[in-house]
Amino acid sequence: TEEGMLQIRTTKATDVQVYSLTGQVVYRARISEGQTSIPLAQGLYIVTLDGQARQKVVIR
Repeated sequence: TEEGMLQIRTTKATDVQVYSLTGQVVYRARISEGQTSIPLAQGLYIVTLDGQARQKVVIR
């Protein structure tokens, strides 16, 4: 991944939410099939896909 970018690749349209560790929503969108790049500040985030899959990610 590029610095400051979260890369998400999906096989179908997907609802994405990115949360800070304090629980604040910092990004929310429905993304299309394929690859999406989301610019984020450095830090640790929780990413959910379609409200279910949760993943911690570090942006450097």
